[in-house]
Amino acid sequence: MKIKSIDIVPKTAFKSGWDTQRIWDWFQSVRLSHLLTAMADVLAGYLIIAGSDFRLSLIAPLLLSAGCLTAAGSILNELQAMQDGRQEPGPLPFRQGVLLCLALFGSGLGAASMAGGVALLGAVVVTGHMAAYYLFFKSGTILGPAAMGLFRAEFLFLGMAPVVSGANMVMLLPLLTFGYVFLLAFLEQQEAREEPSFSGRWITVGAAVLYLALFGLVAVHFLKFDALPFLLLLLLFTGPALFRCFLRPRSLPSRSTANVLLFGIPLLSAVYVAGVQGWLFGIPVALFILPGFWLFWKRRGDKQTSIPDGEG
Repeated sequence: MKIKSIDIVPKTAFKSGWDTQRIWDWFQSVRLSHLLTAMADVLAGYLIIAGSDFRLSLIAPLLLSAGCLTAAGSILNELQAMQDGRQEPGPLPFRQGVLLCLALFGSGLGAASMAGGVALLGAVVVTGHMAAYYLFFKSGTILGPAAMGLFRAEFLFLGMAPVVSGANMVMLLPLLTFGYVFLLAFLEQQEAREEPSFSGRWITVGAAVLYLALFGLVAVHFLKFDALPFLLLLLLFTGPALFRCFLRPRSLPSRSTANVLLFGIPLLSAVYVAGVQGWLFGIPVALFILPGFWLFWKRRGDKQTSIPDGEG
């Protein structure tokens, strides 16, 4: 009697090399919320300077560059966590993960070069600061949040690069983005610790100072009144999470608070664009909040439904 053999382990478990599904699994590790907010910053930087002079031949390579660089940074973060033993090995061998990361960095630089030499230089600076953040500064000292704030603010400069000519006062706006991202990165850093070493009230106070500065820029007509609807939306969107952080100053900060601030980045950038060019130009930037927010809640819902009854 012939007994039919049964494959206990799927054959796909022994696949190696550039398997399509495994590469897709690596891309699943890319934080799409970071990717979309970076693209929103690049679009905002371009619109702040160019306004209605919308040239797809410039903005398309810049958006592609921002997407590739941010994806590469997310994968670099995964690789660093694996190297430090803070995370299980990913779906691709470590060496192929490195190659994929380098390919994305190279693609980001190549895309930026299509928008001109100045844009390429901006992308090189972003790449250097991003790599330094994930490899050296992310955890530990205050340099981590500062490094993240720096390269995230530079995405605004990347969008401005191919269209700016000479000094312009609006080029100071990325400083506000630096402060905003510094706060959310500091929150993420504290969340990773077992015992937070700060008072959450300082985060709320810092955000309040930043929002008051934006209202002040509108009051002195540095930004048009068109910025107010987006500024109010930003305040309504992030206010409740910041208020909870204020009420529980010594409790472990919730990752949802940092996520809310992250999703607020397109609204912050829309404030800049609407304040310089008018409310109509702020809309496409603000819309970048929708896909990332939807993906976050979908992924959160999937995780909740995957928890068996009686657990969690």
